[in-house]
Amino acid sequence: PAADAASDGASISAQARLLESVLRDPPAPLALRLDALPPDVLRAASALGEAAFRQQLSSLVTGELAFRFPAWPGQNAALVIGREPEQAPHAGPPERVYFARLEMELPGLGSVQAMLNLNPRGIDIDLRAATSETAHALGASRDSLVQALAAADLRVGRVEVSDERSR
Repeated sequence: PAADAASDGASISAQARLLESVLRDPPAPLALRLDALPPDVLRAASALGEAAFRQQLSSLVTGELAFRFPAWPGQNAALVIGREPEQAPHAGPPERVYFARLEMELPGLGSVQAMLNLNPRGIDIDLRAATSETAHALGASRDSLVQALAAADLRVGRVEVSDERSR
């Protein structure tokens, strides 16, 4: 137990040094090589699992987190969350825009992609469907979506619904 705690402390210390190094001098997104890292950092990476370690570093470099998960049995979803580079409006300080992109296959509706952009003015929503029938069904529920978000104290900017043919 005491050896495990010491090992955990060393692993956390190595991870902290690596994160400090990455934040101080971010690597180019595709130039990160594990064999160029110090041995204690590699041991920490091994403890985390190489895939999780790479994802953490990628998230630091790109500013995005990506997940694939089962939305429910037999239905997988993909979610990407991130931050757009700060954009300067016509007047005033730069605005920070956060985004989320969710893609999934919905029973009876097919492939649907929801893109949400959160900015100082509120939330903008872009729903894209594989078929015009699904886009129509999503469009018919637009007012309910806006009301539900408003009830959660979210200001809704624009809501757009399209299908693959209208892109």
